[in-house]
Amino acid sequence: MAGSYPDLLAHGVEDAGRFDQFDLYAGIGPEATTEMQVADATAIEQFQVLALVSNKLVPYDPAATTPVQTAFAIAAQPMDAATPGKFIPVFVAGGFNHEALVWPAALDTLAERQAAFAGSPIYVQQLL
Repeated sequence: MAGSYPDLLAHGVEDAGRFDQFDLYAGIGPEATTEMQVADATAIEQFQVLALVSNKLVPYDPAATTPVQTAFAIAAQPMDAATPGKFIPVFVAGGFNHEALVWPAALDTLAERQAAFAGSPIYVQQLL
């Protein structure tokens, strides 16, 4: 279940009239971020799990075979496909709530999602 999260860019303050809690983190940090280039003609959703192919970010696809993909990062901001060669901020380390992230449909259990980041400085877990 991907949650909704406020736009992190500065667009002014607005009274939304309510507060919906969103728990992105599910562990003790530290979280680490960097900026990386997105593959051309690739749309990225906020908090989508990403892979690195030819040194560019793409949505993680566990079924990909050429090349085989491993989960690498989590998008901190969205990007539309019409923005070629742009850089986006990504999380490359930390503990995250697996239910807050955007996953491929094939990965629907916590165990599968944890296995996707095995050996990575990113870990996912369930909120207690």
